[in-house]
Amino acid sequence: VFSGWAGDCSTAGPFHDCTVSLTAPLTATANFLALTHNLVFVSSTPFAANLGSAAAYDSQCNSLATAAGINNAAGTDYVAWISSSSSSATSRLSSGRGWILVDGSPFTDQKSSLLASNKVFGVIDLDETGARHSSEMVLTGTDSSGTAAPQTCTDWTSTSTSAALGDTAGGPVAWTRLWTAGCGTPRRIYCFGKSRTAILTPPVASGKMIWIS
Repeated sequence: VFSGWAGDCSTAGPFHDCTVSLTAPLTATANFLALTHNLVFVSSTPFAANLGSAAAYDSQCNSLATAAGINNAAGTDYVAWISSSSSSATSRLSSGRGWILVDGSPFTDQKSSLLASNKVFGVIDLDETGARHSSEMVLTGTDSSGTAAPQTCTDWTSTSTSAALGDTAGGPVAWTRLWTAGCGTPRRIYCFGKSRTAILTPPVASGKMIWIS
């Protein structure tokens, strides 16, 4: 994955353009890092709530990842965090573990961290291109247990019912299930890579905790 520029194109972070004036011979270096963990992102595109199935949203995730250059060669490495009565998001994640955002910041290590111990290290507010989407409601249809919520837009076939929504600014639980709203408004979705199994151990924070009750 692209990690940033160096040399005469030195900029901070991977999502900055580099502009140079060619008034003399220059050298620009594009740096890449081996991707050892799964990526997770919120989609850059909102989708209608009646695509027909959870698998249809998987296809949308893979299309976005392929266009961004972060998919596998087969174009099948991503699943949507979308559940229906016949297909839960957690089951489609298979044995994957260790998720980071596209800027390398950690999200969570295991499925059990998401669903049992509620241990997440950040929020899913970056899309596949690195753009930030702060505090938006996204389609999930998935309770904090990882199973389908009662509200799934009638298994993603109707825009006249309701959907369980998560929040891109949400921490434990709220990232996947914070609100319920009608299905008539297209919304973004979460996309999880599923093929890598490396343990994710984020650096330990040194400060004190603070939260709102």
